[in-house]
Amino acid sequence: MRIMSKIIRILVARVYPRQIAFEFPIEVLAERRRNLPALPAGYEVRQPPDPGDEATIAALLQQESGFGDWTIARVRHEILGSLAHPLAATLILHNGTPAACGFATDASTRRKQIARGMYLYVAPAYRARTQVATYITYSTLGHCVDAGYQEVVAFTDPERLSALLLYLSTGARPLHDTISSLWQWRRIQRRLAPALRRLAR
Repeated sequence: MRIMSKIIRILVARVYPRQIAFEFPIEVLAERRRNLPALPAGYEVRQPPDPGDEATIAALLQQESGFGDWTIARVRHEILGSLAHPLAATLILHNGTPAACGFATDASTRRKQIARGMYLYVAPAYRARTQVATYITYSTLGHCVDAGYQEVVAFTDPERLSALLLYLSTGARPLHDTISSLWQWRRIQRRLAPALRRLAR
């Protein structure tokens, strides 16, 4: 039985590559949200989303194949039903078109209050506009500070270099929860080093 379980874990790891974890320090979240500039004209921020926006959120997340299939019921159960704070759910529209969404859910343990950033997603047409990604990240996760969370973490695929560059350049820290993640982060930081140096100038 143990051998079979081990085989299943190996196969699952190959089919679903392990995501890497990073932490948003509480003081960074508080400062970033406090100094967050407003989005340009044409953008509408719904925080929290309006009643009935579940279908819009599902359609937005459905654009990303790695997120699986989304329905109104899944949005209500998996996201809106376990928010870390009532305002830790954000939907951004641009001239009526869904542009981005982000959520923070409760992942606390008996010893620590932990919030987890979930589906911090920007639609492909808006990914070149870093202000949208910055806003969806820090406006959403910043409310975890108000709720008294001691740790705020998020996960992403190692290949999402543009998202990782944004997070690392704005104060997020890598979490080395396994030996594998340590090596993954080293590779990522080597690849992003030139861009991080340019941003630091």
